[in-house]
Amino acid sequence: MGLIVVEVIMNALATVFYWIAMRRYGIGDLFKEWNWNAVWAAAKAYKRYPLLTFPERWVAQMSGQLPIFLLIEDAEVVGWFALSTSLLTMPLRLLGYSLNNVYIQKAAATVESAPEELGRLTRGLYQRLFWVGLPAFGALTFFSDWVFAFIMGESWRGAGVITGYMGLFYLFRLTSEPMSALFYALRKEHWLLTFQTSLGAGRLLVMGALLLLGATAGHVILAFAMISALAYLLLGYWLLRASGQDALRLTLRVIAFTAGAAVIMACARWMILGDAWPTL
Repeated sequence: MGLIVVEVIMNALATVFYWIAMRRYGIGDLFKEWNWNAVWAAAKAYKRYPLLTFPERWVAQMSGQLPIFLLIEDAEVVGWFALSTSLLTMPLRLLGYSLNNVYIQKAAATVESAPEELGRLTRGLYQRLFWVGLPAFGALTFFSDWVFAFIMGESWRGAGVITGYMGLFYLFRLTSEPMSALFYALRKEHWLLTFQTSLGAGRLLVMGALLLLGATAGHVILAFAMISALAYLLLGYWLLRASGQDALRLTLRVIAFTAGAAVIMACARWMILGDAWPTL
């Protein structure tokens, strides 16, 4: 209930601040000097938007909260999951979503004026986000349990382990989600709805099967993170391919560098802490 209340309050406050910030850009023009021909043209151009974009966001929200709904009886693990997702989302919001706004403007202009440049733009952002995220999320994957215990106390080590479980998921989410605006520029919004629906169904199927088999809450969240990491890696491949790039080569390169970084981090953890992977 607390999560729901905070979500409602924060979105209400955000609406107020967005309104204030947009006043200087002429938001008042929306309510005067209506040009009904222009309104009708815009409505026809974006007629698919409310049918595809809003449901996609709702499906993504529900899918991302599945561990909370399915593991609600284990309040401790749910609390660890909520804390770790909040922390892991911070760099995504600060870096990824801010670049998303710039990317959609560039992509939309490029599609119209220089479509041959769209692939270069998409590949450049993809690679930059990967190299920025790899060391940060790699370190979180292998050392977050120790960091949480050192800063917040031993009772919060479990939250660090859950954060480690989801490190690769958020790395691949960082590299692909900011570029998902490409589908809007290409007027392929239904691809995002298809992606989120498929991901949600896959998460629910695997997590439900594990619960029926008696798996622990930690293993269920680990499965959630693994499916999500694979899905967002495939989303990155899909975006690169849609922009006309050699998606297979670039994706295999990302997998190779990620695996290499994981080996280095695991060896470092083994030498420092005596084991290779954080566990509950």
